[in-house]
Amino acid sequence: DLPGMEELKGAGLLSTRMPSNFAMPVPPADPDALTEDEDALTDIDLEELGLLTPRVTEE
Repeated sequence: DLPGMEELKGAGLLSTRMPSNFAMPVPPADPDALTEDEDALTDIDLEELGLLTPRVTEE
């Protein structure tokens, strides 16, 4: 049997209070600019995400 909302709240696992240090990240001014810890997406990345159809190679 799964716990309900009241059980989760009672266990302290569900709260509507936001932490005092919570902050939303600010998106970059230029959405196409990459940060230093990001790599550009490649065709293989897009294919793995299902956003690009796989390449068919004729043999």
